[in-house]
Amino acid sequence: MHNKRFIIAIAVAVLVGLLGVCFLFFVVFFTLSVPELPAQTPPSYLLEAFKDIHDSKILFNPPLEMDQGKAARIEARISYSDIGDAITKGLKGPGKPQVEAIQVGQEMTVKLYADKKDFEIKKYSSDEQWVEGRPFAQWEWDVTPLSYGDLPMHLKAAINLKALGSEAQYDVPVVDRIISVRVNAEYIAAKAASDRRNWDLLLGSGIGVVVTSGIVTVIIAWWRRKKGQEGKDWETP
Repeated sequence: MHNKRFIIAIAVAVLVGLLGVCFLFFVVFFTLSVPELPAQTPPSYLLEAFKDIHDSKILFNPPLEMDQGKAARIEARISYSDIGDAITKGLKGPGKPQVEAIQVGQEMTVKLYADKKDFEIKKYSSDEQWVEGRPFAQWEWDVTPLSYGDLPMHLKAAINLKALGSEAQYDVPVVDRIISVRVNAEYIAAKAASDRRNWDLLLGSGIGVVVTSGIVTVIIAWWRRKKGQEGKDWETP
């Protein structure tokens, strides 16, 4: 009985040993047979463009509060070097300027975007602008809130890398802001009145027919009274 257990233990040990040898063989085989891939590095001409990237400042002045349907000017500025408070001078928009650190290059692309149901954005500047060689580059937009509540707005900036006819973009972190938009009853009423679908719905319903008939009746009665008064004025006493 003891000899049988001993033989089984030896067999198990041999089997485990063989499995270990096989595993080691496969590890060594695949390590030697798979070629080492070279490290991926940007092309040398783009490495030269990367050397120009450095820290500077970005300004963004969205109002923290807006009224639905009323446009406000929003601006962004990027300076190639830190120019201190000069970056905040001469702004048109009502929002308080917010200045943050940002990585910049010679040429930058800046875009302001939001959900089309929340804001209408009209831009006055080119997305791509040269930053080096002047105090700052400036981007301007007129922004009109179409909805109300706490609505997000995003400012996206990227460094344009150009060398030997090739182009690439180096994105910097997006600036996110939440704008608190107050409801504007006059704007909602005017928008509803200008929507032809509302009129089609109203005039096509029974209520619309009654309302329209009442308006026509009032106009006809007023016209008859006016004509009758004019006739009396022409009568000879």
